[in-house]
Amino acid sequence: MKRFILIIPLLFFVLTTGCAYYNTFYNAKKFYREAEKERKKREKTQVVELSAEEEARLKKSGRSGSDTKNRASQTEMQNYQQAIERASRVLEFYPESKWVDDALMLLGKCFYYRRDFKKAMRTFDEILQLYPNSEVIPETRLLKAKAYIGLEEYDIAETLLGEIVADPSIPKKVREEAKYELGGLYFKKENYELAAENFRSSARSAKNKLIKAMSQYRLGECLIRLERYDEAPAVLRKAVKEAPNEDFLSQAIFKLGQAYSLKGDYDRAIKTFKNALSKEYDVKRIPRIKLELANNLKLRGDLGDAIKWYENIIEEHKRTDASARSYYALGQIEEFISEDYKKAKENYDLVRSEFSSSLIAPIAKERSNNIQTLLDLENDIARLEGRAVDVDSLERGDDGELVVVRDDGPIDLSPDGMWINYSGRDRPPPLSLRELTDADLARQAMLQERVAEMMASGDSTKIDSSLFMSAPLDSAALAKQAEEEARQKELELSAKYLALGEIMLFAFDKPDSAVKYYQVVVDKHVDSTQVARALYSLAYVYQDFMADTALAEMVLDELVDLFPDTDHAEGARKLLGIDIMTNQVDSAKVLFDRAEAAFYEDNDLQRAFQLWDQVVQKYPDSHYAPKAAYAKAWHYENTLFQQDSAIAAYEKMVELYPDSPVISKIKPKLAAVEKVRKEEEARQKAKADSLAKLQAAAADSMASDSTATDSTLQKVPADTLQQTPIAAGEASPTAAANAGPQAPPDSLAAKKSASELPDAQQSAATDSTKMAAPSADKSPPAAKENTKKRPKIKEPSQIK
Repeated sequence: MKRFILIIPLLFFVLTTGCAYYNTFYNAKKFYREAEKERKKREKTQVVELSAEEEARLKKSGRSGSDTKNRASQTEMQNYQQAIERASRVLEFYPESKWVDDALMLLGKCFYYRRDFKKAMRTFDEILQLYPNSEVIPETRLLKAKAYIGLEEYDIAETLLGEIVADPSIPKKVREEAKYELGGLYFKKENYELAAENFRSSARSAKNKLIKAMSQYRLGECLIRLERYDEAPAVLRKAVKEAPNEDFLSQAIFKLGQAYSLKGDYDRAIKTFKNALSKEYDVKRIPRIKLELANNLKLRGDLGDAIKWYENIIEEHKRTDASARSYYALGQIEEFISEDYKKAKENYDLVRSEFSSSLIAPIAKERSNNIQTLLDLENDIARLEGRAVDVDSLERGDDGELVVVRDDGPIDLSPDGMWINYSGRDRPPPLSLRELTDADLARQAMLQERVAEMMASGDSTKIDSSLFMSAPLDSAALAKQAEEEARQKELELSAKYLALGEIMLFAFDKPDSAVKYYQVVVDKHVDSTQVARALYSLAYVYQDFMADTALAEMVLDELVDLFPDTDHAEGARKLLGIDIMTNQVDSAKVLFDRAEAAFYEDNDLQRAFQLWDQVVQKYPDSHYAPKAAYAKAWHYENTLFQQDSAIAAYEKMVELYPDSPVISKIKPKLAAVEKVRKEEEARQKAKADSLAKLQAAAADSMASDSTATDSTLQKVPADTLQQTPIAAGEASPTAAANAGPQAPPDSLAAKKSASELPDAQQSAATDSTKMAAPSADKSPPAAKENTKKRPKIKEPSQIK
């Protein structure tokens, strides 16, 4: 009886303990099943494929596409967490239970679907180590491989999945899912051949309807990536047919339309996208479907309908990637079909403001910049050729060539309006003004300002008529200046044509136009470097764009013959299989280097001068000749301080090497010297003119005084004249009269005459009175030395 009494509590304890264990595990499974319902419901409407923009945004935020496509709801996550807590209690309080491996598997799945891959990995490893013979091992191996994919450890995942596929002991269902996952892994690694092979296998034998349909869809994607466009539509039609739900069906139809478009079957593509648009219930995908429909209408040639759809997208789906791409498409139509570059640029500029995150935004910005560069070059060329127009007035004719639009508004014929008609409006100046130099134009502008100031005072009598007197012209200097200006203009024009050819070739893919502009540079033959580059570019176009090897080689031969020392000639030699110059001894360089060493190492400037002279005399066509001449001139100026010799050497260089890059460093120096010389000549001439005018005025005054004195003497009686004493040292009136043009000692006559002159001449006269002839015991003052500093020129060693 006592024994029976003891057994009853023990049995009660066992039953109570087992019931508690079972309830805990049961509740864990219950929460897990609830979470699984949410997950499967979510997978039925999951996003099969993200757009490129969505993938880029996720990558920028540090998330993957799978995070968004398979993101769990809050309810699902909470149920998984409840299941984790209860399964953990089973493992903690009942470690010897026969259901421990089931509890561990449930725990690992919960971690995996919550995307806590590291915890899931530790749980799966524990199952594999502690329960190697458990029936959950095949599924555990598959989930472990998928967890490595979640951690982006693709190489390890590939190995594990490959082992599962090759293991015949693993159930077929698990192996087929492993093939599908392996295909997705190869797709991530961009190995589309292996991905297609695995997707094809899983599509053929998978029992799971979703995996079967997804395998067909992914196989179609692989064929598109492999550019096997003829095969892709048939595979995607199967995906549409086997779609497990409406959401998948919509995405499969969209992908099928893209496959038809890539195949070139635009009619079927348009029909497919219209069908997708009619069945689509997700408003987020509607803009993309409309965009694909518009793109295929454009490709088929229905521009009117395409433009309507683009405008519809812009109007109804603002600030979306589709609206940004619609602006870009309209820009392409204006650029490549209408050739209205201004409107094309306007559309390209709207892309970024519409949706800055769009992948098409940087491409649109580049197109806009290219068009702006093209318009600027064409406008610069028009200006240099005497037909300058504003950028906004550029239009194109039927042949695509630039048409100059003139401003035909009325011309103001008043004195104040004549100049502004040509300097402030979009019309070229008349021929008479075109022939004026820059200095003449500046003088005319200053004259207009002076006249305007005087007219504003209200008294037109104050206008100095001398302003309108023609300034003395130096015909030789003007001719030389005009020649230099013309040469600089031609040099700039040639550079603009060269740049225009470059942008036509590389930015607008118009090799024929590029050839035309390169040929202009060759025909002008203004600068050897520019011509060499144009010839090299012509050869490149003939070879790579027109496949005319013979013509390309002929142009390269001409380049080597005409410009053997240029870098482009070196490139031509490589293409022709000729030994390049860098492999040959450059004697000019050897001499030049010896000269540099003579000065910088041996401090022997005389020896350096001799070597530089040898470079100039023996190798006049070498690019080291102007460098040597410049080095010598520089040392004349900065080492020996022989300014006259330096100036003479610089002027000789300008004459011998007008195209050398060194000349750009010399011209400012010579211009400064010439300016100082002209200023000094002008000052000397002004002093001489003022002195001459003063002497003439003094002579006129003396002559007038002499005449008055003679008439007075005639009226005075003779005895009065005899009684008038003459002070000692005082000249007699007769002597004063006979003195001629000499000024009296107190210069009163000169002051009187000066007071009767105009203001400007009074000033000159006053200056002249201060320049009295030096006394006999004083030597004339030395000419004031010109202290104006000369601009420094870089040392020749700094010239590359």
